[in-house]
Amino acid sequence: MERLSPYAVGTTLYVPSTAWKYMENILAGKYGVLPCVTLCLEDSIDSGEVARGMECIGRFLAAARQSDGLPHIFIRPRDGDNLSALLDRGGLEGIAGFVLPKFRLVDLPDWERRLRGEPYLWMPTLETADAFDPAAMRELADALLAGPGRERIVALRTGGNDLQQQLGVRRSGRHTVYEGPLGYVLGMLSTIFLPRGFALTAPVFELLDDEALLAAELERDILHGFCGKTAIHPAQLGHIQAAFRVTPEEAATARAILEKEKAVFRFDGRMCEPATHSHWARKILERREVFGESGTQAEPDGGSAAGLP
Repeated sequence: MERLSPYAVGTTLYVPSTAWKYMENILAGKYGVLPCVTLCLEDSIDSGEVARGMECIGRFLAAARQSDGLPHIFIRPRDGDNLSALLDRGGLEGIAGFVLPKFRLVDLPDWERRLRGEPYLWMPTLETADAFDPAAMRELADALLAGPGRERIVALRTGGNDLQQQLGVRRSGRHTVYEGPLGYVLGMLSTIFLPRGFALTAPVFELLDDEALLAAELERDILHGFCGKTAIHPAQLGHIQAAFRVTPEEAATARAILEKEKAVFRFDGRMCEPATHSHWARKILERREVFGESGTQAEPDGGSAAGLP
């Protein structure tokens, strides 16, 4: 199985499975640079719409097989039974994998059973009450590291809205998600999963008209080591892409760290120590391969947020 960089799913457009107009726009290339899309059969649609959502996904995938240059396509099933129904239905040729909702250690054997022998990548979503418990998260991370699905996990997603639902709170319209109770949770998740070699994506940003606050939150996402952020509207795509581009200074520093033979040296006014900075340097260059360098690429035009269904 070919490795997929977690940065390749770093800019993911989240599309309700019944939103056919969005799917038509993806097929027509109207969203510019779109690396990844998730078609959702879970919380973004009502339970009575699942059959129509599956029908829309089938139509989209049939058309996608006739097109070139489309994004990596993931499907978010409603639950394990819905995943099995998708696999039984067939017609999934060309998809990259599945976003696995409400992912808990207790459910891991069931997901493994349903996906045994299948070629698809996984993006488990951390969005249940277990995500508040460091011991539970360490146990989950170790189980994933030792399990048969390890090589199939391209990244784990953090379900910010579901986690806030558990607390009975909603993000402020004036603050980033890091300035509420999820700030602790996001830092804890990064310190548990990243050292074990897993990648994490940051929670969605639901304020559709506040570009400054989105930019501030993206800065915090990057400081926490997240590999990307899910867009809930095409208008957010360009901002996410721009934030994750590497500066020329970062790229030059990363190359110097990986190429220098000295144990410690000064570069661009900072101490560089390959023994402690080489992991960062490799991630910077991998991020650069996907997102490019700032100032060298035009931002994708995702369109106005006014068109959100």
